[in-house]
Amino acid sequence: SEATDNGNPVTFMLVAKGMSTRLALDSDLNGTLNHDEESNGGGDTVGNNFTPTIDGKLSEWSSAQSIGVDGNDITIANSQADILEAWIANDNRNLYVAYLNEGPIETETWWPWQLYIDTDGDASTGFQGNNGLGAEYILEASYLMKYTGTGSNWSWSVDSPSLGVKNNNSAEFSISLQSLGNPSSFNYLFRANNGPFIGGFDAAGVDLIPNTGTSKYTLNMANSNNSVISNTITPQLDGNLNEWSQATSFGPDGNDINMNRAQADLLEAWMGHDNNNLYLAYSNDGPINYDTWWPWQTYLDTDNNPNTGFKAGAIGADFMIEGSSIAKYTGDGESWSWNHKATAASGKAGSKVELRIPRSILGNISSFKLHMEAGNVAFTNNFSPFGTDVYEGFQAIMEYDASP
Repeated sequence: SEATDNGNPVTFMLVAKGMSTRLALDSDLNGTLNHDEESNGGGDTVGNNFTPTIDGKLSEWSSAQSIGVDGNDITIANSQADILEAWIANDNRNLYVAYLNEGPIETETWWPWQLYIDTDGDASTGFQGNNGLGAEYILEASYLMKYTGTGSNWSWSVDSPSLGVKNNNSAEFSISLQSLGNPSSFNYLFRANNGPFIGGFDAAGVDLIPNTGTSKYTLNMANSNNSVISNTITPQLDGNLNEWSQATSFGPDGNDINMNRAQADLLEAWMGHDNNNLYLAYSNDGPINYDTWWPWQTYLDTDNNPNTGFKAGAIGADFMIEGSSIAKYTGDGESWSWNHKATAASGKAGSKVELRIPRSILGNISSFKLHMEAGNVAFTNNFSPFGTDVYEGFQAIMEYDASP
């Protein structure tokens, strides 16, 4: 295209890139898209309020305002990490992050794609290593980690693994707002480092969004879906989930475990109740190994206090359903110490299962929080967190109301 500047012709190239409605310009005709106005820091974005399905497919984000198009600006040989566009959204329970990369995201070396999160807005606290940001948290690959260092050293503890799903050149994540301390806003910086791919650190191989400074995200809590799930139902325990079709599930989790020999990958879960029992139903990606059923675990926070019970995700679990075993926690919060209380009646059918839990065992509770995950160490002999499926569905912290 051609335009004029004080009577002099100016030639530039228009390129449609990603899913943003913004324009990316190749004004110097060197084949590289120049940054748009969001590439430099200082902006304050009021969040998109919606609840995407975490499946690595970004079509749902087409109507959301991105934080900006960054362009194909990493040209160093053998580079793989180059974020083209990124999005952040939230509902009342979770923060959602998505980004689009120039080319496939490396499966075995995902860690160079990072999001630094400064939840207290203080550059002098947290990890101080990029653009004047003081990061309390980092989203690295699919892990959320909390900073434990002194400011300049690299010291992090894993807070939550397996929060995201990668699909070729795109990735999508769900992070519990409670795990971030329920901030109303935060400063952020995306960083992609090509050191592992180019054989060492080179500043030309580091992609930043924004390129200078930091940007701020303010959560949008309007019209959020923060409903507590409740289903009055007395199902037959036969493994046939047709009875649950009219019940509200906790949401689809997606096929997000891709490790060789993995068997445990939760797809969707439901809970129901009547006057005497709770009922739990879930489906798995592939047949459930009922001979080695213990890796499928559901944690129940019956006193709704995250500071008591076993620390599972963002809850403090007082009970656990492991396979069909119901156990009560007897430890100090970190130790693995449980007392078997009962075996739940069950109906099993391949990849689907239903469980019945007597309310009396749990103390006749009404409202409680739960956390579900499924590990694959027993099947893969691999302790990588990428083999653990943390079920999230619509909410990272699920809540159920079993009131009569």
